[in-house]
Amino acid sequence: ACERPPVEAIICLGLGSFGTATAPRYQVALALLLREELLGEADGRAEHCTGGDEAETPFCAFDPCFDELEIAFLRSRGCAVLTRNSEGRHSSPAPGGGSVLFFMPHCGRALYSNLVQHNWRPASLASMLVLGNSFAALSGDPGAERAAAWSPLFRALPLASESPIGVPAGSAATSRGGGSGEPLFANAFNNTSLHAFDDDALRALPEGWWERSFEPPPRDGERLMSLDIVPAEA
Repeated sequence: ACERPPVEAIICLGLGSFGTATAPRYQVALALLLREELLGEADGRAEHCTGGDEAETPFCAFDPCFDELEIAFLRSRGCAVLTRNSEGRHSSPAPGGGSVLFFMPHCGRALYSNLVQHNWRPASLASMLVLGNSFAALSGDPGAERAAAWSPLFRALPLASESPIGVPAGSAATSRGGGSGEPLFANAFNNTSLHAFDDDALRALPEGWWERSFEPPPRDGERLMSLDIVPAEA
């Protein structure tokens, strides 16, 4: 991931209801710190951004659970809030040719799969970084190898490198006040990894590999892909 072009845009998905829960507040705080560190931007005000046109701004977010107060807070901190649910179908690369960081804490398989399928070509996958749930952990269910026939996420797994950065679930390594109580970042960053796709491996695949279609998911396979996604309204 460190060898990728500099990050030029950050798209945040699945931040959750940070106005009512502690873990999402830490996730929003990390998103703001990533913006400051990677984009070098100070806080500013961002107006609304219609869904699908995230290219208008280098820092944007979407979660169908955001309320008016949460949207106002994000805009006041320089984050444009998308207004359309694209179900994870957002584009990479960035307009300037740099990398796009997708910050997706605690999202479901379907959201990651839609993101991968929407960028199902070597150049786009190579410019994409995904900071979110461990792909390896998501693929741990029996039948994952068979799922590659119908799931873009599972088919792309061999091409992705993964660097774990989150604390293990239940870890009490850091507690409030330095004591042995509730972990400071409980449920906020556990099972979190940074994912990058190997550019050489992507380009070495035959053209027919990318053109091979995906089968409709079998009835028993829907449990692998239907978790934690809020579908767009018809």
